[in-house]
Amino acid sequence: LTCGASSDPDNTGYPEATDNCGDPIYTYVDGDMVEGSFTRTWTIADICDNSITCDQIITVVEDLEAPVFDQECPVDVTVECDAVPDAAVLTATDNCDGAVEVTFNEETTAGNCDDNYTIVRTWSVVDSYGNSNECSQQITVQDTEGPIFTLCPDDFTVPYGGEYGPDITGQATIEDNCDISPTLDMVDGDMTGDELNGYTFTRTWTATDICGNVSECIQIITLEGMGDPFLVANPESFEIEVTEFDLLEGQMLNIFERYDRQVQISAVSTEPWLVITSSFPVATPNVIFFNIDATSILYGDYTAVISVTSPEAQNSPLEIPVQLHVDPFIAPPDSVWVSTVPAVPGGKAVVPVYFKNNDPLSRINVPIEWTPDHLEFDSVSFVGSRVEYISDFEKGYSFSNILNQVQITVDPTFSSYVPGGRGLLARMYFSVNGDVTTPAFTALNAAFIAPDGYVYFEDEDGEEDIPIYTPGGVVIDDQTAFICGSVVEVIDGIKVPVEGATVELWDDFPVGALQTSELSDVNGQFACGTLGIVPFDAYAYKEGYYPGMVSDIDFGTLGIEILLTRVPEVVESNSWVLYFSGERLGSCQSYFHNIPLPVGSVVDAYTNEQPGIHCGTYYVDFAGEYSMSVYGDNPQTSEKDGAWEGDEIKFFINGYPAATEEPVYWSESVLSMEICFDLFRVETRIIELNAGKNLISWNLDTPSDDIEMLFADVMDNVTAILGFEQGGYTYDPTYPEFSNLHYADHLHGYWVEMTNPDVLTITGSPIAPTTPIFLESEWNLVSYLPDMAYAPAEALASVHDQLDVVFGWIGDDAFGYEAAHPEYATLESMEPGYG
Repeated sequence: LTCGASSDPDNTGYPEATDNCGDPIYTYVDGDMVEGSFTRTWTIADICDNSITCDQIITVVEDLEAPVFDQECPVDVTVECDAVPDAAVLTATDNCDGAVEVTFNEETTAGNCDDNYTIVRTWSVVDSYGNSNECSQQITVQDTEGPIFTLCPDDFTVPYGGEYGPDITGQATIEDNCDISPTLDMVDGDMTGDELNGYTFTRTWTATDICGNVSECIQIITLEGMGDPFLVANPESFEIEVTEFDLLEGQMLNIFERYDRQVQISAVSTEPWLVITSSFPVATPNVIFFNIDATSILYGDYTAVISVTSPEAQNSPLEIPVQLHVDPFIAPPDSVWVSTVPAVPGGKAVVPVYFKNNDPLSRINVPIEWTPDHLEFDSVSFVGSRVEYISDFEKGYSFSNILNQVQITVDPTFSSYVPGGRGLLARMYFSVNGDVTTPAFTALNAAFIAPDGYVYFEDEDGEEDIPIYTPGGVVIDDQTAFICGSVVEVIDGIKVPVEGATVELWDDFPVGALQTSELSDVNGQFACGTLGIVPFDAYAYKEGYYPGMVSDIDFGTLGIEILLTRVPEVVESNSWVLYFSGERLGSCQSYFHNIPLPVGSVVDAYTNEQPGIHCGTYYVDFAGEYSMSVYGDNPQTSEKDGAWEGDEIKFFINGYPAATEEPVYWSESVLSMEICFDLFRVETRIIELNAGKNLISWNLDTPSDDIEMLFADVMDNVTAILGFEQGGYTYDPTYPEFSNLHYADHLHGYWVEMTNPDVLTITGSPIAPTTPIFLESEWNLVSYLPDMAYAPAEALASVHDQLDVVFGWIGDDAFGYEAAHPEYATLESMEPGYG
């Protein structure tokens, strides 16, 4: 037998025999293999167990031929580290065994770096006779390629003074064919150039993989120089709206050099209605002041240019466009007003009467009466008045000290008609009774005197016009020289008069209307002037002082003292930052108690330290606006007297801390910065809640509108809170998770149901009573914002034409007001605290 052929008798053969009594039965036994042979003994028997034997020698021939591979053995190769081939799959065939199993083995030998190494792959095969064969391949792996720059930053130009780190100029990025973490280094070369024309340097990016292969990327960085001076305007343009005949003074244009260098500038206007009032030349930084004179142009739209020139600036002339919209002048109604003047018992009182008319007048009739009976009429003088030119027989007066009346008439029959204008009509002279109990006030009101009747004007066509009449009066006091009050300061504990302070009398400072204004005299004193509203507020200010005010003054209150306090000095230096706000200068205004900064307010800047350094002051001369230089420390002095780089700056209004949106830090590199701030007044409202239903509201803007926080103090007694906004909302303290009313504000009213009486305290910033509340058609549940009670028709005047009905609730009772039938109203007044 050869190559493992089968030793089965079917292959090696059977013996042959015969028996006299039937077919014989064959069996065999194989002996042990001896030197490649074994004996097979056959036994042949019949059915009666008669048997014979015979031996067969079977020799096995040895297999000396090894298996062979069916494919070529892979050749040795040298490859890059990212191109290592996969191991080949080899098969083998044996001459005796046929297809035989191939064994694969791979060994790696490290090189001088992680990506340099040698791989030896071996394929082995053995047949059943131990004949073997093998194939081997050596792969030399190497890394000869440097990293690749997936991004080499473009050359970059940096504005003067700008940062030039890679976060600004661009960051290189790399990848490597084998190294997952190649290193990237950056080296900046030496700069060439100068500050005026700029600098240039080379930034070299070097990438290195783990085997030391290197790639480079070159970036050229250019730092712009200062160049020739460049002018900058703030604002860059103006949009101004005025009315015909207006003269708008004190407009400001800030001019800087881009890098805060001083250059000489001049400015001219292209239109006569834009009048530049500054003198030139001046050095930057500076403010160019100009006026808008609409006294000689008609309504419409106009354009002018402020042309700023400098012999040194590269962008000279710098042109700042000014768009002017002139609204048509709508003349206010004709009017007559009488002054309020001081007097003493037994003395004299001179009361000016003023008038204003739009059209020429052919007749003026002004009847006046006074009450109570503290005055004795003497005469009327037209000297210095607008009607002085009219002959005496065309103007005059009549009077009665019994009826306490005087009638002033002007009837220019032969003289020219009284032209349109505003000014003095006449002066009335009175003697003051000596027995008047002081202080006292006599009102001078319009009268009806037959046959001419009430106050009226008659135009050149004979048409009558009823002017608005503002009454005046005489304030009587027993002082030798009556004064409303005086403006003082305290020096070494002694009150000293302040001369030249502006004293403004307001019906309600600062949210109301300015009634009159004058300057304090050498004794610090001021008079009330024309004033028809009491009580009033007196507000005084002067540069160098914090403003002062006295509120709720009646005419019977005399000897008022308004105290002014001096503003600490600021040490100026050669470094400063210009902080500003105002609609004329920027995008926002600064506020004092929710209104634009009043004229006369003082804005201060202090460093945020203890004690703070006073480094800036500005005296507000235009509402809501300031433009303040905040100075840096003067290096020539031994102590800190200004801001240092990085100091936080705190702002104050009239000595009170003001809030900015974000912290402000002083830096000499900042030329100017718009900073807007506000000073909020915090007040508290007490709302008494009854057991049962309460309909309430408040007029404060609370820090939080969260209903649980607002009602926390009374929540133990709250059963439910109800609101309404195009549908009902409910807050149930027992089941807050099922409630849909979670916030409450100052614009809505709320039903609050209580188990027991309690007091609700609301704290926040006051809301202006004129704050709009937007109403839906049909039902609304709203708040009441004024601080005082008004009749429904007055409180809701702005919507009265659309108003159907108003309901209020006090205690256990409902009160109503029906706009169409006010005579049946049970709600007689609307009051703070109610909804």
